[in-house]
Amino acid sequence: MLEDVDASLVALLGGRLPEGTTVSLEPPRRAWARRPPEGALVNAYLYDVREDVDGRKADWDDIRDERGRVVGRQPPPRRYELSYLVSAWAGDVATEHGLLGTVLALPGTGEVLPGEYRRGMLAETDLPVLLSVSRPAPPSNPGTLWAALGLAPRLAVDLAISAPLVPALVTDLAKPAQDMHLGVGRDATPPDPPKHPGPQPPAANGMPVPRPDQHWRKRHVEEPR
Repeated sequence: MLEDVDASLVALLGGRLPEGTTVSLEPPRRAWARRPPEGALVNAYLYDVREDVDGRKADWDDIRDERGRVVGRQPPPRRYELSYLVSAWAGDVATEHGLLGTVLALPGTGEVLPGEYRRGMLAETDLPVLLSVSRPAPPSNPGTLWAALGLAPRLAVDLAISAPLVPALVTDLAKPAQDMHLGVGRDATPPDPPKHPGPQPPAANGMPVPRPDQHWRKRHVEEPR
């Protein structure tokens, strides 16, 4: 799934950024600070992956054929949130800020990744792929990330993609029953009388009120293995 999210993000940035902008997913390099790459470069560094437990579904879905028989069971999809540190490298502050401004505007038409930018398994599912930029509380402080990478702090944008992971369909199921026999019977042992019997209801329409031991108390089901 990670490679599909990466490819989808590269397609999105490549389609929205100015023509000629290079999109990179590798960790930022110290050499870029001393000597910026030729032309404009936007780097999206994946620094955190965690499951979105709030978006987890609990129930399995039955998959049926044209006759209504269950042919498989679909485990519930899980949703994972991938966090990227997006920075611009162009050797010119105005150009870098313009590139990051384009990144900030990505969710302007809706916080869902458009279908034309989906790649791999993300293009094969109808489940939404969510996109958010500059969250109020990202998983990590950008300043801490720059220090861990051995670089001086610089302007960056936090970008997150919440993508579903659909497990494989379970088709190893028990065979359906060929036939079923149903029967009913009465309990041979009458129940114990109540310790504190209340008033008995009178007979209705001349018919005696049935005793507790006359009620159906057992059901028998036979099913071949």
